[in-house]
Amino acid sequence: MSPEDQNYCHRLMEAADEFLSSLNPHDMKGAINWGDLGCSLVERVEMFDGSGQIETAFRVIVEEADPGSFELAAAVHNALSGAGFKNIEVQCEW
Repeated sequence: MSPEDQNYCHRLMEAADEFLSSLNPHDMKGAINWGDLGCSLVERVEMFDGSGQIETAFRVIVEEADPGSFELAAAVHNALSGAGFKNIEVQCEW
């Protein structure tokens, strides 16, 4: 991974954690361990769609939330997109 990508991943992790810590547990549905909720990993992913194009995306892994916490994942995605991060995905996991 290039130093630029490492810096981007680091900033993405920090922004995700900052957003997660700002959430009110009463405003979000789903099985979420609010005590340990955080961004545990950012993956750089290269995707190939069969047309010869390779697209790079960054997957933000939010740990301590049910994988079905779509409302949480969407909120994190919207916050990060709104902060200027591009080509991101958000995945929740225990």
